[in-house]
Amino acid sequence: MKLCSLHEAKEEKDWVGIFIPLPSRLAKQFPHKKEDSSKAHITMLYIGEVGKLVYDNVVSVVKSVVRSVPSFKIEMEDYGEFENKEGDTIAHMIPRSETSLETLHQKLRKACERRHIQVDHFSGPFKPHITLKYIKGNQKYKGPRPTGSWTVQALEVWSDKFGNTKIPLK
Repeated sequence: MKLCSLHEAKEEKDWVGIFIPLPSRLAKQFPHKKEDSSKAHITMLYIGEVGKLVYDNVVSVVKSVVRSVPSFKIEMEDYGEFENKEGDTIAHMIPRSETSLETLHQKLRKACERRHIQVDHFSGPFKPHITLKYIKGNQKYKGPRPTGSWTVQALEVWSDKFGNTKIPLK
């Protein structure tokens, strides 16, 4: 009988989150961020570092939540800033929609918690945004402020190691 090394016994983990990606025609208007190489998106819920089994459970949760969510339009016109927990200023565009992104966020969070999936997302008020730049110190953002609209037809669960799963809305 072969014994597994401690390294082999550890479950492979990766960051997992639920996102609304921007269509490429809008995403290409956003500047490259050295802190985050992902395409432009709205983070609906950040799960954190988890294994493949939890990733699969998150996909299942999203499928159950979006079963009753029709496609919806997002308008992106307003600019904003807020400070993150590391003290950086996040320059961002603010998405607006008739479908409440805050309510959708809460449904996703509660559905994950009901399945005993620990959520690493900030527990304060949900601030839907599309990051333009992480700013250190007292600098001001001077880059582009893309505007536009699109129809959201799916949510996506992303992970570098486990892949990206697109889940269509109702």
